[in-house]
Amino acid sequence: MERLLVEAERLSSVGYNARKGDMEVETKAGEILLYMGVPAATYLALMNSDSKDVYFDENIKDVFIFKKVK
Repeated sequence: MERLLVEAERLSSVGYNARKGDMEVETKAGEILLYMGVPAATYLALMNSDSKDVYFDENIKDVFIFKKVK
């Protein structure tokens, strides 16, 4: 999955597969997390948010099922 670089304190890049609703998040610590069942609107809101760290914490982190890829 292709990820786009983002400006954030804890996130490095974010990718999205609209067909599956999968979102990959790479952290500055080097982890890659795959969140499943993420609506396109949530991904777009994250990418357009002023604070990606805050949006991620409030709307994605403990909301969607994820698995650690790396």
